[in-house]
Amino acid sequence: MKKRAIIGFLTDFGYQDPYVGICKAIMAAINPDIKIVDITHMVRPQDILQAAVYLKASLPAFPDNAIVLAIVDPGVGSDRAPIVIRHGGRYLIGPDNGIFGLVLKGEYQAYRIRQKPLHGFLKLHGVSIQTSNTFHARDIFSPAAALISKGILPEDFCSILKKPVKDLDFPKAKIKNGVIEGHLLYFDGFGNACTSITSKDLSNLKCDTSNIKVTLHTKNGKRLSIPFGRTFSSVPPGRPICYINSFDLVEVAVNMDSAQKVLELSIGDKIILYCQK
Repeated sequence: MKKRAIIGFLTDFGYQDPYVGICKAIMAAINPDIKIVDITHMVRPQDILQAAVYLKASLPAFPDNAIVLAIVDPGVGSDRAPIVIRHGGRYLIGPDNGIFGLVLKGEYQAYRIRQKPLHGFLKLHGVSIQTSNTFHARDIFSPAAALISKGILPEDFCSILKKPVKDLDFPKAKIKNGVIEGHLLYFDGFGNACTSITSKDLSNLKCDTSNIKVTLHTKNGKRLSIPFGRTFSSVPPGRPICYINSFDLVEVAVNMDSAQKVLELSIGDKIILYCQK
C-alpha cells in the first residue's frame, strides 16, 4: 500500500465553530502521521464558485501524490454523491456539486463513497462513527481522506461513479465590439473584489494596459471610473485600482483598504473594460 503524506483541506466552516478541529482530529486518529495543510476555511458560506476558484489556484502548489479534501456542501444530506476522484497522481475528495469543475482537465476516475465498507475500515482503525444528516465532512469525507493517506485504495470502499462529475458553470465575460463585460464574483479577506474577467479575456482588447478604462456599475446606482494598473501601489493609499490578480482574474482593490467597503460594492455588480486609445 502506497502511503500519502499530505492532505490539503478547504472548507467554508470558518473558525468560530469546532467543525474544522473535529475533522482534523478524526483524520489524525486514523493516521497520526498525516500532515494536514489548511488551504482555507473562510470560503463564503455555501459559495461553491469561490471554493472552486480557490481550489484551482491552490492545487498546483501540492505534490502529485497529495490528497485534497474540498468541502463546501449546501446539499449535505441530499442525494448528491460523496465522491473520490483520482486525477493524475492526486486524489480529490468532497461532494459532487461542481466544486471540482474547474480542475478536472484531462482523464480522471471518479468513485462514489459507500458508507458501510468505509465504516468497516474505520472500525479496523479503532474509529466508530454514526453518519449524521448534516456533518458528512466528519462522518464520510475526512475518514475517506485519512484511509487513502494510509494507502487504502478507493476501490476498497467505493463504487465507480456511473456519471460524469458535475461541472461548474464559470460565469464567462461578454466580449463584443471591443468591450468586455463581467461581474464581481466574491470578495477576499482584504475586501478585494474578484471578477469573472480572465487575463485571456483581457487580451481581446489588443491594447496597452495603460489605455484600458474600467467602469463599475453598482447595485446601489453608482457608476465608478477606476484606473487599470499593475498592482495595488500603482495608485496612492486609499485610491481604487483594477489589475490582474495572482489567479489570472481581473480584480478591483483599494490600496491599503477594502474595496468592498470603500466603494460600497456587492457580489454581482457589473464591471466593464474597454480600450481608449
